[in-house]
Amino acid sequence: MPDIENSTPTSQDQRLGFFALLREILWSFLGVRSGLGYEKTFALARPRDIILVGIFATLVFIALLVGAAYLAISLATT
Repeated sequence: MPDIENSTPTSQDQRLGFFALLREILWSFLGVRSGLGYEKTFALARPRDIILVGIFATLVFIALLVGAAYLAISLATT
């Protein structure tokens, strides 16, 4: 019978959560990630999750830029 208490956790047990993965994606947006950080992210997250969080972060970033542009235009024309 295998010793369950002393078994090492698999990568399935160490998966990155949504907010941890979002933090990693946002740091990569800034370009301040090291190669070790990329390896850690790819080891602990599924590619599907990385893509979905990246798309989500990109859409939020675009929405913020569009909102800032509308705000600047509205303030400039009044």
